[in-house]
Amino acid sequence: PGDFVIEHSPILRIYYDEEISEACNDKLRLCISLGRKRTPFSDIEFAIMQLLQIALRALSPGINDSLTAIACIDWLSASLGRMANKNFPPEYLEDSNGVVRVKKRGFCFTDAVDTMFHPLRQNVTTNEMVMIHLLETISRILQVSRKSQYSDALFNHAELIIKSSKEHFRNSSDAEEIAKRFEKCQAIYKNTKTGLVG
Repeated sequence: PGDFVIEHSPILRIYYDEEISEACNDKLRLCISLGRKRTPFSDIEFAIMQLLQIALRALSPGINDSLTAIACIDWLSASLGRMANKNFPPEYLEDSNGVVRVKKRGFCFTDAVDTMFHPLRQNVTTNEMVMIHLLETISRILQVSRKSQYSDALFNHAELIIKSSKEHFRNSSDAEEIAKRFEKCQAIYKNTKTGLVG
């Protein structure tokens, strides 16, 4: 879901020793749904991107509306919090004998985290308030996550944020406030790792 395709572009690849019949092609075509626009019902990434667009516009230099960006981040974090203990569909599908038959484009918690935090981090390099809020947001989600790989994905973004802050915030007061939020985030991460499942 969410891929943009143009006419005649390949959307699947089949590995098979024999020639594939047109009847088989017809069956495969029935497994594919095309639409004119993305929808939030079948496309989680699109739902995230809608709120993210508002947040990024609010962070643009011409608007500079930190509070709107923070409100969007809060709603996005609520969604990630709900996903933090969910199992996502597997990327590989097996037949009844355990043989992998299909590899599909998946979307998992790590993808959702990356979709949200990469653009936000890249656009808050001069905004101390929102950068602090991003670290506080990661701390909140870490507190409800019960899966080790999910927590790892979240803390990875905390590390990227603190690295970015060291490059862009020269004011000692700003840097100190951001460092405090990172240390809290790091402590929560370490404390919760002991009780997490793989």
